[in-house]
Amino acid sequence: MWNNEKLKFIIPARKGSKGMPHKNRVLVPLVINSIPKNLRKNIILSTDDEEIIKKSIKEGVIIRERPHELATDTASLKDVILDVINFQSIQDDELLAVLYPTYPERTFQEILKALEFFHKNNLDSMLCKKKTQTHPYMCMLEKDSIYGSELIPHPYYRRQDYPKCFEVCHYIIILRASEAKKINDVLLNKKTGFYKIKNKVDVDYKKDYEKYVRGQIYES
Repeated sequence: MWNNEKLKFIIPARKGSKGMPHKNRVLVPLVINSIPKNLRKNIILSTDDEEIIKKSIKEGVIIRERPHELATDTASLKDVILDVINFQSIQDDELLAVLYPTYPERTFQEILKALEFFHKNNLDSMLCKKKTQTHPYMCMLEKDSIYGSELIPHPYYRRQDYPKCFEVCHYIIILRASEAKKINDVLLNKKTGFYKIKNKVDVDYKKDYEKYVRGQIYES
């Protein structure tokens, strides 16, 4: 099993958001509240939003005021993780659970199950996987607005002959700190394992958040 002292939770929450302005101000408290109080001292919040800092610091979490160059639209999450590792002098043998605020449905029990999967399979990095809505063999590259070519050329016309595939999801990200330099900007490499989940609400626009809220009302 995992060691509490060797597990760090990283919440990446920059200020800018075009789809739903300031969405992280609403979502970050949900992530923090999903973590048991005795583990909140292990949460590292990386943000450039003064309002989020003001609210979160009362919860006893560690604040990393994100440098400007890591708060742009083009900054990679990998670089944010490396910045947190350097800021906190996190050791190679420590475990990181990276929790995007955009998944408000995520529970601590799900995180525990993902950690169990991670250890059971002796992984160094883990992402989630979910069922694809459309098989990539059905996707086309657009040409001149009206033409197209196969995204992945193949000889199959029967769907049952298509190879199995899945969609990568960053619902729960777990990795050893030593692996952070070895993954790519999508946070994976050839040794990355994938934990299966059902489709989850991913808040990008206000309508996504409203969908989550409606779901909570329905459950209660």
